[in-house]
Formats: sequence, structure tokens, C-alpha cells
Amino acid sequence: MTVQIPSEADRLEALRSLAVRPVPEPEYDAVCRTACALFNAPIAWVSLVEADSQWFKARCGLDLDGTTRGASFCTHTIRSDEILVIEDASQDPRFVSSPLVRGDAGVRFYAGAPLVLGPGLRLGALCIVDRMPRRFSERERAQLQDLAQVVMAQLQAGRAAREARESAASFRLLAESTSDMITRCDLQGTRLYVSPASETLLGYRPEELIGTKPRDLIHPDDAEAYGRLLGQVRSGAISRAVTQHRYRHKDGSWVWVEVSFGLARADEGEQPAGYIAAVRDVSRRKEAEDRMAHMARHDPLTDLPNRLLFREELDRALARLDRDGTGFALLCLDLDHFKSVNDTLGHQAGDRLLRVVAGRIRGVLRRGDVAARLGGDEFVIIQAGCAGPEDAMGLAARVVEAMAAPVDLGGYPTGIGISIGIALAPCDARAPEDLLARADVALYRAKAAGRNTWRLAEGEAMPDAAPLRTEAPGRRRAAAAVPAMRAETASRVRIGGEVRAALAAHEIVPFYQPKVCCRTGQVSGFEALARWQHPTRGVLTPGYFGAAFEDQDLATAIGDTLLRQVAADMRAWNAGGLAFGRVAVNVSSAEFRKPDLAGSILEVLAAYGVPTTHFELEVTETVFLGQGAENVPAVLNRLHDSGVLVTLDDFGTGFASLTHLKQFPVDHIKVDQSFVRNMEQDGDDAAIVAAVVGLGRSLGMRVTAEGVERPGQVERLRALGCDYAQGYHFAKPMAASRVPYFLRSWVLSAPDPIRFRSV
Repeated sequence: MTVQIPSEADRLEALRSLAVRPVPEPEYDAVCRTACALFNAPIAWVSLVEADSQWFKARCGLDLDGTTRGASFCTHTIRSDEILVIEDASQDPRFVSSPLVRGDAGVRFYAGAPLVLGPGLRLGALCIVDRMPRRFSERERAQLQDLAQVVMAQLQAGRAAREARESAASFRLLAESTSDMITRCDLQGTRLYVSPASETLLGYRPEELIGTKPRDLIHPDDAEAYGRLLGQVRSGAISRAVTQHRYRHKDGSWVWVEVSFGLARADEGEQPAGYIAAVRDVSRRKEAEDRMAHMARHDPLTDLPNRLLFREELDRALARLDRDGTGFALLCLDLDHFKSVNDTLGHQAGDRLLRVVAGRIRGVLRRGDVAARLGGDEFVIIQAGCAGPEDAMGLAARVVEAMAAPVDLGGYPTGIGISIGIALAPCDARAPEDLLARADVALYRAKAAGRNTWRLAEGEAMPDAAPLRTEAPGRRRAAAAVPAMRAETASRVRIGGEVRAALAAHEIVPFYQPKVCCRTGQVSGFEALARWQHPTRGVLTPGYFGAAFEDQDLATAIGDTLLRQVAADMRAWNAGGLAFGRVAVNVSSAEFRKPDLAGSILEVLAAYGVPTTHFELEVTETVFLGQGAENVPAVLNRLHDSGVLVTLDDFGTGFASLTHLKQFPVDHIKVDQSFVRNMEQDGDDAAIVAAVVGLGRSLGMRVTAEGVERPGQVERLRALGCDYAQGYHFAKPMAASRVPYFLRSWVLSAPDPIRFRSV
């Protein structure tokens, strides 16, 4: 292998990298004095050789700062790693005419050891000089070479010290410029440095925290986990970590912070000397996450637990039953004639009635009982520690009694009736589905008995033909009778067969609904929605054939068909010079079980010549939780890295949390239309929309509001800073053939960009 020999340019660059200053430094002068004494020589110097000259970093016995390079002995010394010895310069033709020989210096003897930084990099020399000829033994040569190595070590140490000072200055500048509190601690956690941001974050001046440890201020509930993490960092098991916990502010309050740790080493490969921590205030983020977590598990109208939290509480109650035998009662509640209130007084009156009912139910519960709203006018209660049927019936009687007083609905006193079905655990059942089924059958019996009463399940077997209640579609009825279940299965099979035939006949097609920029009024893109162009029934929505998406094979076939048609439509629009933005396609949970979903999507886009920058993938939060969820991160990351925009649809209606927004490459979130629809009249809905928009802006994500139907909604959304809006106010979903006309016809009805009209 050929060894690359450094050039003169390399040597000069290496010399400059040391940044040696031409000022006296005592350690170099001490080396020169030592050399004079050791070798009984009158003159010694440390020479650094530049391109055209040499200059003396230190000297002893010589009143000279340097010479030209042509007159120097050291120019010859740096040509080799060996010591250069000139026993009598007056007899050496190379130096006989040198000013150092002929001038006042009167040099006769010279010995120089090169200062070697690396292979082929000789920067100068340590030299001893005498005015008389002399010999220089091998032992003296070795001693001079040792001293040269001392000089070289000093030069490198100087560079290291300078770099350390510069690094420390940079660290301090960075630490004092950021809003995060930066701390440097030893391995025991003692703070050695604290940045000025400590006063803003915790109310303490930096000097008040130096010498303290983080555990002095950490919340007791967080101390154990923090101690374990710090132990892992201290042991070197991990070199970096991020954690969240609470610090005590100087005023006594608690501040949520995010701490990013990193081990600090003096040099690479050395043992860690401590760690650096960046401490950031995440109180607002935690508040937002807590609000979102609460929203995900509570009904937005009544603030009671929703179906998700109810099932979690039911599972916990069953776990207690298995663990220590503590029984409980499950009460299913339905309001009597609630539909007539909605029909005669309107949905706002119905919503007020539901809030009053929820408040009255709360008022009769004991500590440990849980009430939830499952949807519509359906409520459930888990009565903890139920002593028996009499205890459960006592609670039911209190609920019925609490509903006795009429409710004033805008000047219309309205009476409330409520029917209740009761199942006992473990007497009636131990499985959650069976408990719900028995309580639901008992509820039907209470309604059949004249309403505004209650009935016990009484442990009877499920009837083969229990009637199926239809007044309250919000809850999945575990009490559905066997014939009804069979009918539902038959319906699914029939629809599945029809959808397969529709796919073969190319009747499943995308319709497109535009998304409009709230600020400019321009169309920013479209959402592709599945439609069935039925030969006799007209255009059908997934409300009719949505059950097909629960079948993996059908869902995949529908998804593939729509994707290819959307890609073909985009290719045609591109060819026609249409600026249509991005087109979003929904992907169901079932499709994530398809092998290499990301690869197949990218392959279709490439086959139709559609850039990924024109494509958007919409998913609902159910994809993170159902079958195939293990495939989601890889699929989304690959698509995101390829330029595809990833959108989280129906945000806020189910299980979404900031954890999903942090774990997955989400670029865009969509506010569900259930919140947008009444945001002008309902303060709670408006607050939820504002929270989601604010969250999106804080995380650098785009936000689209769905279900926009009125100009007032657009005005409110724009004021909140929402990026895009989508809904019938702009246009209904349209066939692909209508999109070019729509885009060319899109106009603003007034200079104000919120006054859009559909065309």
C-alpha cells in the first residue's frame, strides 16, 4: 500500500492548526534554559519554520526573534526525523555564509531535534548552539530528542487548552442564550453549572442551585423513577435519555419539565466525568396532553366517562371480583321518550336535557361508583361493592327519584322518565359481554313494564328471540338476540357479495371533496372518498357498504381499486395543467395487515407518474390499536420519508393522544365534524376545536376542520388560526370528471377570503 507523504502545504496547515502565539511563555523558556544547562551550551532556541522564515517561540543566550528560512539551520533539520548535528558550521558549505555563522551570533556548533507532530509533519526544531566546534554523543542526541518531545507535548497541550476554552465559551454562550435551563453535573448528580434560565423556569438564581442535586427539588412521586434513570446514566448503561417529571418552583408550585441527559466526557473514549442536562418547561404540553387524554375517555357533552373508559372500569371491576370476590352491579339506563324532546324542541334542548340527567345521576352515586354515557340517551352505572339485589334496586330507585323534577328547557318544563336494567356480578354473569347482555334484556323488560322503572336480570337465560331495541343506535347491544345476530351476519355476507360484484364491474369509484385554505380561499387539495355507483340505487356512500371494510380481503381490494383510480385521475389532471394540490386517500386498519403496504402505494404512484408530493395518506386513530398495528410505524415512516403527507383523521373522537403524535410521523390533523358542526352555538365544541388547532400549531402540524357548512364557521376557524376547511359550504363530493370544471370555476364572491361560495 502506498503511503501518502505530507506536502509542504500539509506541514504549514498543521503548524497553523496549533495556533501558537509569538509571545513569551515560561514553560518554553524553561526548556531552553534546561537545554543550555544539560548540554553546557550558551545558546538554545525553539524554532517554528514558516513558508519563508523561522521565528523563535523561546530562546536563551540569543537576542534574535527569527531569521529568513534560507539562513536557518532548522530548514535542514525538518527534512528528517533524525537530529541534525553540525560540529563546525564554518567548515560546512551549507552554512558557512549564513548570517548566524558570520554575524554576531558566531555559531560554530549546532544540534537540532525536529518537532514532529505526525508522520512527515515536522514543524520546527529544538536547537542548542555553541560558538566553538564540539562533538555530540549518542547519549546527548537521545536527551535532546526527549526534550523536543517535551516541547511538542507543550504545543499540543496548548492547542487542547485553547480548544477547551473555546468549547467552554461556546457552551456558556449556548447555555445562556437558550430558554431551556442547562446544567452540568458530576456523576453523583451535584450541579456544577446552572444557566440563567433557572430563574425563569424555577425561580432560583443559578448560584442558588449550584451544589444542589436534582432530587432535592423533584416531586416525591417521580423521585424513584428518576433515581433509576440517573443510575443507568451514571453506570454508562445508557449515554442519552429523556424523561419527564415535576420540579418544585421556588414559590412552592410544581412545574412539569422534560429533561434530556447526555454523558459528558473530557475526550472520546475516556470515562464519563458527569452529564449535561437540558431542562425544558413542558407544563403547557402536559396540560394539553391531559386535556386530550380526558377528551379521549370522556363524553364531550356531559363530561361523563365514555364507552372506552367505561370498558376499562368494567374490566377493573371484574379484575377485583376475580382477585378478592368483591361483587358489583351493572345498571343500563335509557331515557323515556327522549326522541320526542329532540323532535319537538330541537337538538340543543335535547343536549341540555342530557347534561341535566348526567348531573342528577352523579348526585346519587356513592364513592367508587362509575357512571358513563355510551351515546344518545344511553347511560350505564357500575355500582361498586354491591351487597345484593336490594342494594342495586336502592340505587335504581334513587336514580328514578332524581329524575322526578321537571327540567326547564327554554320555558318548557319537561318531565324525564328513565328505565333501568340491572345485572349482578357474579350472580348473573362474570364476562363483560354477558353482563351487558343480561342488563340490556332487563332494561327491555323495564320499558315493556311501563317505563320509568327498573328490572333485575334475575339470572334468567338469554331468550332465543329477545326483541331488538332500535330507539338508541349509539350503543353496541350485547343483548342482541340470536335471530338478530344471524340477520346481521346475513346482511354482512350479502353486502360483501354485492361489493365484490361492484368491484368486478368497476362501480367502486373515488369522489373528491375539496379542502380550502382558510387564509387565502384557495383550493389546497382534495379528499378522495369511496362511492358506489349502483346501477339502480344511484351513488351510495360507505354508510351502506362500510361493513365491507371490516373484511381484510375486501378492504384491501377496495383500497387498491381506489388508489389506482386516484393515481390515474391525478395523472390526467397533471397532464391538463391543473393545480389540484394534494389528494388524500383513506387507508383502513385492515389494509395495514397487507404485506408491504408502503411499497405497493409507492409502486402505484410511480407507475402512474404521480409525484409523492401530490399524495396524502389519511388514517384514523384505530389503526394504532387494532390488528396490524405493529406494521403501522414502518409503513408511515417509509411513506413520510418518501414525501407522502401523513394525516390523522377524526382527531379527538377516540383514543388519540400526544403519544401518537410524537411516535408517528404525523404532518396533518383533522378536527372531526362532530365538534365543528355546533362550534358557533356550543362553547364546549368551540373550546375543543380551539384546543386541537392550538395543539397542531404548537407541534408544527397543519390542521383541517371537517364538516364546515356555514360562513360563520369559516370565520371562527380562520380567527383560531385553522389552516384548512372542508365541507358542504365549499362543495359536496364530486366525480373526477367534475374536478377540472370545479377548479377552473372556483371564484371568491368578495375580497374577504372567508366569504367563499361553492360552485
